[in-house]
Amino acid sequence: MPRRLRTGLLLLALVAPIATALTAEAGLRVDHAWLRNAGPGGRIAVIYLQLHNTSRKPIVVTAVEVPIATSAQIHRSSVVGGMTRMRPEPRVVVPAGRSVQFAPGGLHIMLMGLSRPLRDGERIPLRLLTESNGTIHAVALVRPLSAQ
Repeated sequence: MPRRLRTGLLLLALVAPIATALTAEAGLRVDHAWLRNAGPGGRIAVIYLQLHNTSRKPIVVTAVEVPIATSAQIHRSSVVGGMTRMRPEPRVVVPAGRSVQFAPGGLHIMLMGLSRPLRDGERIPLRLLTESNGTIHAVALVRPLSAQ
């Protein structure tokens, strides 16, 4: 193997773990990510999940990216004066050693502008971005429209 190639491979081997550490958010785990099938022609879907912070410091989620949607936003539903309201949630704090639930009637990830129909059983990749520039990769399972 030429010396220049060997040196380049060695340098890559040394730098790759550092680059990975900079893009992953240590201590934040995503569990039970799922979404209801939007149905034929549906252009909006909602992802639910659980975030678990196993670290000793709060972690703040600031954005979500989903490749099959033109927009993915964290929203919070609430009932005010007997009417259901939904508002964007610009940041979600996951306290140290605690969990945050994204569930119907509360926090959720709203997908808008779906690029194609979803299929029951399909797995949709998503990325959560944090205030500290970390990234959490997860996969959400598509369930039937009737799923609770």
